[in-house]
Amino acid sequence: MLRLSTPGVPDLYQGTEFWDFSLVDPDNRREVDHFARRASLQESRPIHERLRNWKDGRIKQYVIRCALSLRQQFPTLFSLGDYAPLVVDGPLKNHVLAFSRRHEGTQMLVIATRFSVALLDRISCPVVSSRKWEGNVVVLPETMHGEWTEIFTGKRLTIENGSLSLPDALADFTIAMFHNTSMRRD
Repeated sequence: MLRLSTPGVPDLYQGTEFWDFSLVDPDNRREVDHFARRASLQESRPIHERLRNWKDGRIKQYVIRCALSLRQQFPTLFSLGDYAPLVVDGPLKNHVLAFSRRHEGTQMLVIATRFSVALLDRISCPVVSSRKWEGNVVVLPETMHGEWTEIFTGKRLTIENGSLSLPDALADFTIAMFHNTSMRRD
């Protein structure tokens, strides 16, 4: 998600839409199972089902698809938008990276968990329990208020009072990419 949301052009390799454990740079000499990738793109499973089977790599493809879709809808946000790191406050602040992107009234908010293995209750599902995030917030500028939609889960949140609680933002997934619902396509 980070390489798809930070400034610059994301580097994606065909055939690595699922997990790739080859430990070398991908190349075009390996056979790609295009049928499996196309079939996965057609699935309309909710995020919790995708996470239950995270080892099959389809969750990675889902993240790529959602992020590329947002890039396609708002190209100037990604090509010309400002990048601003955001402060995270709370006991787990070192476990979170957050930033915003903004261009001419179009805004997005990105939150990523880091060093998450230490926070997991069980390895079978790589989601940090929302109760562990209690007391942690992303501090936001006043311009980042209103209705927001998270692109991976479809969750809608109202942001007010200059902060977003991490139990709300990361309750369903260890990453989040929100866009302001008042945004209009470029």
